Amino acid sequence: EGYVGLFVRQLGLDNPKEDREAAVLTLWHHSRSGRKSIEEIIATPGCLNLVVSLLSSDREVTSKAAAGLLQNISAFEPYRSVVADAGALEEIAGLLIRRSVSSEVREQAVGVLWNLSANERERKKIAGLELLPVLLAMVDSKEELEQEAAMGVLANMSLSPSNHSILVDAGIIPKIVKILMEEMTVSKMTRKEARNILLALAENPNYRLAIIENGLVPVPLIGASAYRSFKPLLEEAPPLPDNISLGEAPKSDFGAGELLLGLKAGADAPEIDDATRLTIEGRVKQQFLARIGVIEKEAKMQNAKAETVLCAQSEEHKITFMPWWDGIPRLVLILGLNDLTVACRAAESMAEIAINEEHRQAIHKAGGVPHLVRLLGCGDEATTDATVLALDMLGKSQKVRRSIDAHGAVPALVAILQARNVPQLTKERSFCVLMILVGIGMFFVREKIVAAGGIPPLIEVLASGTPSQAKKAVDVLENLAMEEKNAEAMVIAGVESALINLFDINLMEEDEENADLWAAITSAAKLLERLVRVEKVARQLRCMQFASALVKILESPISPLDVKDWVCPCLLRLQSLTPESMILNAPLDMEIAVHDTIPRLVQEITDTPIPEVQERAVLQLRNLLSHGLGAYSAAVSNTGGIFPLVNLLETGTTDARAAAIAVLYNLGMDSENHPAMLAAKIIPCLKRLVKTGAPEWKLALYLLRALPT
Repeated sequence: EGYVGLFVRQLGLDNPKEDREAAVLTLWHHSRSGRKSIEEIIATPGCLNLVVSLLSSDREVTSKAAAGLLQNISAFEPYRSVVADAGALEEIAGLLIRRSVSSEVREQAVGVLWNLSANERERKKIAGLELLPVLLAMVDSKEELEQEAAMGVLANMSLSPSNHSILVDAGIIPKIVKILMEEMTVSKMTRKEARNILLALAENPNYRLAIIENGLVPVPLIGASAYRSFKPLLEEAPPLPDNISLGEAPKSDFGAGELLLGLKAGADAPEIDDATRLTIEGRVKQQFLARIGVIEKEAKMQNAKAETVLCAQSEEHKITFMPWWDGIPRLVLILGLNDLTVACRAAESMAEIAINEEHRQAIHKAGGVPHLVRLLGCGDEATTDATVLALDMLGKSQKVRRSIDAHGAVPALVAILQARNVPQLTKERSFCVLMILVGIGMFFVREKIVAAGGIPPLIEVLASGTPSQAKKAVDVLENLAMEEKNAEAMVIAGVESALINLFDINLMEEDEENADLWAAITSAAKLLERLVRVEKVARQLRCMQFASALVKILESPISPLDVKDWVCPCLLRLQSLTPESMILNAPLDMEIAVHDTIPRLVQEITDTPIPEVQERAVLQLRNLLSHGLGAYSAAVSNTGGIFPLVNLLETGTTDARAAAIAVLYNLGMDSENHPAMLAAKIIPCLKRLVKTGAPEWKLALYLLRALPT
């Protein structure tokens, strides 16, 4: 003490390297005495600039001491900006990027960055110094303190949302997830800061999704006291894999021993896959932790800072991230607690993580489906909505879909549709789940929907819901209508009026971009076409009124082509039922030919190997094109008719070949069709027809002359 000024002057550039090194070492040791000593050093003019200049020294001890002194000074918040203004950030960046230095020097230098990055201004400067690759590389260091410091800098940088994109682009998420998922030898501090980074990034939905895709799942922190209501049930025990059974066990004083001694595997029992093993182990582990009452007690201390970062706006929605094999069983455990508030949060997390088959299967194997189905009837609006969304996501897996049905979801979903006080969004999501369940091969599910009284509420939504809701309701009804008795029940329940109201609307120009409206009309046309297939139903429907409404849709200039493609077959079906009273005008005939007849004929030529069927189809095509309408020619080429027509020149009957060359000649008058004709290798076929003197050789020659050489 009292000699600080002397040692600061000894740092001057005019002194020998050895003296400068001795001076900075002395000051570094002096700074460890506390804030009073640091204030004494800072008070000497020019001190920090001289210390910063020593960072780039070629003497390792000097560089390490300078970085250590700056780290001690920057540990106090008032001096951080002073250290940064002295050029410390730039010098440290140069030290780490351009020089190969020892781990001890890196540890001290990054320690300075860790302190300085606590300030928003300094974080922005660090982000612009291209230090991220170096810091991420140091995260893999075997030196614990170096790894901690690098992770600390990255954690501080993640506190600024403006840095999130550059952190993610640098590849921080896979690296951090790897540390938390694998049994790597890292310190508690490193893990804590790693969680802080992920929790900060998780505020962005896209980054949150990236974290989940890499194997970590968000788990709500609900407090240790919430787990006191956990009561494991015997029927919820994890299912044993196939060919694994419980046999007679010798008497034992220990219950667990009886279970293990009685466990027998068949000779043909397959090995348990890793995902199943991890899920079962995770479920047993989480239930054990809940029984002994230690869940979240330790995590509360470890994640205090992380939770503060994430929950600055809402103290009620704290989360942590866990490996999926532990996190998913924890979510299932929370679902089973006697608390709808925490169950709602667990269901929301399940909906969020069920983005891939691995997670969906893990939720199923961990026993999540029965809890979710049970919560459908809980009566709480938020919990019901989250549960329906989770089931919608899980239903994308066929195996899980069958489990949802087996646990009685259909009656519960229908009850949601029948309820008056359920939000429309929840009902819409319920339609999605029902639509998944009534997929191909799920006959008994359709029966359950009808038996539960699902047809009337579906028709009610079709009649009064938004276009999006009507579309989803119609999709379910169309699937139910595959059974004739269900189609008859729909007519009795009033589906006719609902469909007419949907079709018979005044289309405005602003409706052209209304995708939901057109999707609803398309689905309704499919439903109507299926209904009129049933003779008894067709006799009860007002076919002329339906036809009139569909004609307006076809004639409307704003109707999308894909909508017309579905309306046309429905209109033709109606026309076949009332041929004596239904007269179509010429423009409408053209619409039907373009959107139904021509695509169907081209499909017959392409898919049918029977020569007679091909001949009949191509003759009809020639007759249509003989009307001279460009829309017909365009329809043939747009539906891929050129290739099968060229093929008929080689394989078709004589009449089919003559009709095919006539159609191709018609198409060849439009130069836009030439590339497709050449790609179909029409030139050799035409040349053979000319050389062999076939009856249509002249037409073939004219077409050859029209095509580019």
